[in-house]
Amino acid sequence: MANDSTRSVILARDHDGNLAMRSADHSDKPGVLGYDPLQHLAIGLASCLLEFADRFLSRRGYPRAAELEVTWTFDARRCRVSTLQAELRLAIGLDEGEQTSLERMLAQCPIHQALEGPLEVPTRVRLTHARRPAPA
Repeated sequence: MANDSTRSVILARDHDGNLAMRSADHSDKPGVLGYDPLQHLAIGLASCLLEFADRFLSRRGYPRAAELEVTWTFDARRCRVSTLQAELRLAIGLDEGEQTSLERMLAQCPIHQALEGPLEVPTRVRLTHARRPAPA
């Protein structure tokens, strides 16, 4: 596990529906968005899940405030994400039926579905510049 690193991002939606990223160390300082492709993936997943949670809460007249943390572990030796999990935090009470409905709704997030399902991503390299001249 020496090659593994675990990181997380937290996105929060306030009562007015505004999104903000908080630092993953649970402090109140804003998170820093750098060029980390896995961080971008986590932010995409978190924002999509929060959007679906917002729809659920709004339709039922609940406060829109929510927080979602996405945590992942990266195995540097194998160059792959070994774990990825999301946790939605709500400061309201839901009965068992509502919680089940919310979980089903969250499962409809297209980013969540893409990450869970057997999605093929064909990748090719297209050269758009002139070829280099042969060495003289």
